[in-house]
Amino acid sequence: MSQYSQAPAALILRWAGITSGLCLAVLWGAYYLTNEPSTAVDVRWREGLSAERRAELERRYLLVYQQDAPDGPTRYDLLDTRRSNIAALVRDDDVADTTDIDRETMTVPFHAEYGNTWVWAAHRTPGLRQPAVRRSVIGGFAGVALLAVLAGLRGRPGGP
Repeated sequence: MSQYSQAPAALILRWAGITSGLCLAVLWGAYYLTNEPSTAVDVRWREGLSAERRAELERRYLLVYQQDAPDGPTRYDLLDTRRSNIAALVRDDDVADTTDIDRETMTVPFHAEYGNTWVWAAHRTPGLRQPAVRRSVIGGFAGVALLAVLAGLRGRPGGP
């Protein structure tokens, strides 16, 4: 049976499956090529900052908690090292001080200590920064690709 004699829905599903598979391959390639250890930074929060506000700021700046130092600052893995994110963190009124950040260039120096968390390009991509969004996008692509494969198998002689 030629592709032109198939129902339009089957063609749409086939192309959606191919496109989803290609998108998954691109995401895997980006992960493989950009996966690296995060950098560790210390952040000293202003006095009197509520736990809820602190948690909100940790999410906003993609700070993953490591440990509290005895003298006050908190050690974090910084997942988003874009200059705009670092500049916003350094200039935030709720941040009293930071270490391991070059305030002239708004970057983390090359010699900074590695963190405990691994990061990839998605951590620096608006929209994909949130884990739930990444899981939904990858799950959606995988689901469409799987449906296309199953529909293709069902249409073949001897298929399910």
